[in-house]
Amino acid sequence: MAKLYLPPDLAGLYERQENRRIERVDSLKRHHEKSSRFRRARNFSRRYRVQKIARLSGVNVWLVDGTGIRRDVDVDFTMGGHAYRYLYIPPNEIWVESSLAEGDLWPTIWHEFTERRMMRAGLNYDRAHTYASRLEIVLRDGRTFVLPVGTFRQTEGLCGPAALKIVAEYHGYNFSEPHLARLCHTTKEKGTDPADIIRAARKLRFTAWQREHFTVEMVKETLKRGLPIIANFQLTPDFGEGHYAVIIGFTAKEFILSDPQEDAGYRKVPIKKFMGLWYELEDKTAAQGIIVSVP
Repeated sequence: MAKLYLPPDLAGLYERQENRRIERVDSLKRHHEKSSRFRRARNFSRRYRVQKIARLSGVNVWLVDGTGIRRDVDVDFTMGGHAYRYLYIPPNEIWVESSLAEGDLWPTIWHEFTERRMMRAGLNYDRAHTYASRLEIVLRDGRTFVLPVGTFRQTEGLCGPAALKIVAEYHGYNFSEPHLARLCHTTKEKGTDPADIIRAARKLRFTAWQREHFTVEMVKETLKRGLPIIANFQLTPDFGEGHYAVIIGFTAKEFILSDPQEDAGYRKVPIKKFMGLWYELEDKTAAQGIIVSVP
């Protein structure tokens, strides 16, 4: 049997700190109450924050003193973490080691963001960590940038509400397609006006806006800020072939879409081809994108 000498006062430290790490969140309300009590009793948060560097989907990303956390709070804290893994991190924050090399920083942030979102939705830590690690591998490879956005298969004629549903779920909110279709005043005959998607998103307490004349670089910068783009474009140059899908990523020559019309959910489109079809005849728009974010 393997044995290891430990000073008596440190022998059970790792086991005692286990209650600061979470494997699964079964009730968001109970979890937040427990976390709040835990943090109030110990005043962990303020002491270890170094600098806020980003805000992603309503979540503040902080560089933190990882050495201090491991010394004082939790020996298991490594590279980064979030509130659905560690009780001592506030609910709407991601903590990342301030000492990380530049090339490690954003892959780690997106790992923690993805893991947090999936644990918040009910996955256990192991499954959420596996999904997040897969995304991290893709981002570290460097050839593809993609946000952790899911898919949804639309009902015929309801691509606008379906695209809004995809983005809402990315932000952690689940609404039914019929409910969104009512809010968007969608009909199968006339489809969905982009202005109605924005009004519907605002009724759901999102921040929402649109812009026209997106360039390729604007798309890439928007995605890197953690914001998928609901694109209003033509499937073909013919009148009546307008469609909504969500731009969620890119490679050197392609955009990656979460397309509610696709059985597979995702598809890649050559950037040049997509930009040539990114207009809408019925709505008379050009390269129009709708951004929905969490305040």
